[in-house]
Amino acid sequence: MSKDLQAVADRWENRVLGEVREVTAEARKLEGEARVKYVTDYSVMMAQTLFDLWKQMDEYLLVKYIDGNVKGETEPGKFKDNGNGRDIPGEILFPGYDEKWQRAVAADNGETLKVIKN
Repeated sequence: MSKDLQAVADRWENRVLGEVREVTAEARKLEGEARVKYVTDYSVMMAQTLFDLWKQMDEYLLVKYIDGNVKGETEPGKFKDNGNGRDIPGEILFPGYDEKWQRAVAADNGETLKVIKN
C-alpha cells in the first residue's frame, strides 16, 4: 500500500513545486489585499484539491486492499475484470503478512492465539 501512497504524494509534491515560481511571480505583481486574496484563494484551492485527492485515494485503497487481498490492475486505478461482470475482479492476490506484522499480532494476542496440544 505504501508504494501507491508514495507515488501519489510524489506526483503532488512535484506538481506543487513546479507551480511555486509561477504563483510567487503572480503574487509579486499584486499589492496589499489583492495579494493576500490571491495567495489565500490559491491556498484554499490547493487544500481542497489535496483533500479531494486523498479522498479518492481512500476509496481506491479500500477497493484494492480490502481484507488483506490485493485486486489486480491493468493500470493504476483500473482493476482487472474476470469477464463475468464489472464488479467481479479478475485477479485477487493474497500476499500474506510479513513477519513483523505476525510478531506484532502475536505480541498483542499471544494467549488467544496460543496452540494448545492435548
